[in-house]
Amino acid sequence: MRYSKFPKGLIILLFTSLVIGGGIYYVKHRHLLYQGDFDTVRLALPKTEATAMPRIALHKNFFRKHGIKIELSQQDLSKYSFQQVLNGNADLAAVEESPIIHQAFKGTDFVILSIIHTATRNVKLLAKKSNGITTLTELRGKKIGVVEETSAEFFLFEILRHLDMSFNDVQIVYGSNEELETKFRSNEIEAVCLREPHIHLLNHEINPDNSFISHGKDNYLTVVNLVGSKEYVTKNPEIVKRFLNALKDAENEILENKERVIGVVADELNLEKDYLYDSCVGAVCQLSLTERLLMELESEANWLINQKGYSDRTMPDFEKYFAIDILESVKPDSTRDLR
Repeated sequence: MRYSKFPKGLIILLFTSLVIGGGIYYVKHRHLLYQGDFDTVRLALPKTEATAMPRIALHKNFFRKHGIKIELSQQDLSKYSFQQVLNGNADLAAVEESPIIHQAFKGTDFVILSIIHTATRNVKLLAKKSNGITTLTELRGKKIGVVEETSAEFFLFEILRHLDMSFNDVQIVYGSNEELETKFRSNEIEAVCLREPHIHLLNHEINPDNSFISHGKDNYLTVVNLVGSKEYVTKNPEIVKRFLNALKDAENEILENKERVIGVVADELNLEKDYLYDSCVGAVCQLSLTERLLMELESEANWLINQKGYSDRTMPDFEKYFAIDILESVKPDSTRDLR
């Protein structure tokens, strides 16, 4: 049997081309390849589409590009993700404004590194029309479930305020997501106010003709932030900056490839793309620290002082928690309206 052979000269030419091509690629892209030792960062994320930025950074290996290995833990609510940092079980976490405010009142040491997501459809109220709720005005006197010390609680207050009502005009039922969902299914409560995607998933169980859902006419902004313990950030500023650089790469990816990003987040969280397109209307994924965040924090803190038994406490200085210099070193002008 005879075997055909490639000419020896052709093999040498192909090999040489590969070596030269690889060398050229390395020279052109070596600034993108991290040259130092890898550092492990323990990251806690709530299971929500508002964590798209770090999820894309993981999916696209942007953290590895900047010399970081991620140990990921996931929680149902951002307050639980924040608790992982406070308990020393995580270095960084994604968290909404409400848990931040409550911890600031307690004098807890932590650092707000950046906003990573803002949206007006992250929190919703769900009710059944069969329970007598076909408009928001019919909430009066009804039992409404909400998780305490979350953005959903303040969202509910804002809805009622716009209706010239207060918590005294309804029956507030506190509990965990799971407890409230169970009570809603059994009609122990007539409405429930929760963070997405919990409302979306619960709404799937209701006949569409019997469902009443509201996101407050897009007048309530939720802000998801990257936070860390003050001790960790103080001891590891360069690691934190590399982490933020990975998120900056993810920010660009989100801006350039929205369709692909929605597909990744949908797969990771087992959500439908159509739902994500709706929930992401008006959503912004950009690294920043803004005066708007400061105003949101102070507004909710005022509510706690005036309505929720915090009258003996003074307004926290929220800006002192902002890591302005660290964020500006990674993304100049991202804090310009605070200067």
